[in-house]
Amino acid sequence: MSQIGENLDALLTEEKVIPLPTLNIKLSPDRMMAFLRVSNVQDADYELDKDYILEALKEREIVFGILEDEIQEYCIQKKYYKELKIAKGKEPINGEDGSLTFHFDTQPKYLPKELNDGSVDFKDISLIQNVKAGDVLCEIVLPTDGTPGKDIFGNEVPSKAGAMPTLTAGKNISLSDDELTFSAAVDGRIEYINDVISIEEVFHVKGDVGPETGNISFNGSVIISGNVTDGFRVEAKKDIIINGRVEGADIKTDQNVLIRSGMNGMKKGTIHAGGDVTSRFIENATVICGGNFCSECTLNATIKAGNSIIMKGKRAAMLGGTYVAGDSIIAKEIGSELNIPMEISIEPEWYAIEIEGKSNEDVAYVFLDQEELKEKITKIEKEADKFGSVLQEVVSGKKKVEARQKTLYMKQLMGMREEKMREVYHLQEKLDQSTAYYNSHEFAVTCTGKIYPGVRMRICGIMMRVEHIGTHQKYYVDKGEIIAGASTANGEA
Repeated sequence: MSQIGENLDALLTEEKVIPLPTLNIKLSPDRMMAFLRVSNVQDADYELDKDYILEALKEREIVFGILEDEIQEYCIQKKYYKELKIAKGKEPINGEDGSLTFHFDTQPKYLPKELNDGSVDFKDISLIQNVKAGDVLCEIVLPTDGTPGKDIFGNEVPSKAGAMPTLTAGKNISLSDDELTFSAAVDGRIEYINDVISIEEVFHVKGDVGPETGNISFNGSVIISGNVTDGFRVEAKKDIIINGRVEGADIKTDQNVLIRSGMNGMKKGTIHAGGDVTSRFIENATVICGGNFCSECTLNATIKAGNSIIMKGKRAAMLGGTYVAGDSIIAKEIGSELNIPMEISIEPEWYAIEIEGKSNEDVAYVFLDQEELKEKITKIEKEADKFGSVLQEVVSGKKKVEARQKTLYMKQLMGMREEKMREVYHLQEKLDQSTAYYNSHEFAVTCTGKIYPGVRMRICGIMMRVEHIGTHQKYYVDKGEIIAGASTANGEA
């Protein structure tokens, strides 16, 4: 065979050499992803080796998040005309922002209260959010730090921590030791303005209590610059001050009431106060208070005071109605020339029984006959002394007792004497309580001007009717009957 033939055979038998495709690897700007584009593929049936790609990644120092399954599938399907994502880093997980858990309505709507029958009470608007001392108002949920990620080169990618919520403790707010729990330090109403939470102990009404405000119910003190109009209600735990007047409304508080311009109850208005009530005048209204009642004039009113009823001013007049005081009544004018029927009473126990819910036994010291009790104590003391004297005779041998019975007899004498002394001690406590009570109270009706017929008087259970006009009189109980004595301008007999 010629050389030409041999060369031809060699060419025919020599394997075809195919150049390797070109791998172009592109990175995302944040180095979190890598993309592959293959070029210079000579044969459509050419299957790219997965390891060839992995080696290229290694040369580029891409070591994390390599998508080997996707690379393998890419090589098998031979879709080299497409760009392939071949590596993906782990994205950081940013922390969650902290949050506030409120235990009150931060956006109250002040809507009228819906009643069970479907109607609405436009007087009950719930204008105030009341809280008690110690109530938890808000809790802070702390933000989280988040979880760091990793780029395709194996470098850590930091996460962003969550933001702390904004909340400031204002007036009368107490913080927990970790400063995450906001609680009320006092009774009052919540104010939440510009991320500041506070408790106000005084609620100011700049104007009248009426349709615009609805009824007022507050845990602290209430100051009203205007009037309380017909049919509305004001309730408070502390003092209520009304700079205007009250018309057919209801006022209730655990402490004191001051009405600068007076009250016309229109035969339905009421005042209930745990402390004192002071009003320029009271007409056709009911007042019940635990302390003193003070006014310049009352007309056809029902007044019940746990302590005293004190009329002051130019008139200092009580004109018709029913009056009950626990201690004393002082007025310049009681009744009128028209003989208006009215009742005035001194009942030391009424407030304890009617308002505080105590039993007659609880206030028995009010009704004690002190002289009778003193006699009873003296009698029992003599009985105890008698047992003591016999015991001394037994001990000294003056009184003969058989030896075997002596010890038992002495124990019996000592026991009977101790029993009598315990009885004396118990009765003396009652007497002391009664004496202290009566020494601190006057139990008298004092008129520094005129008292008119038509007035029925009751003092500590003893009754009398005023039959004639009296002037400058002080009425009190002495030996089971009401005695009238002259009084001075300041009420002293």
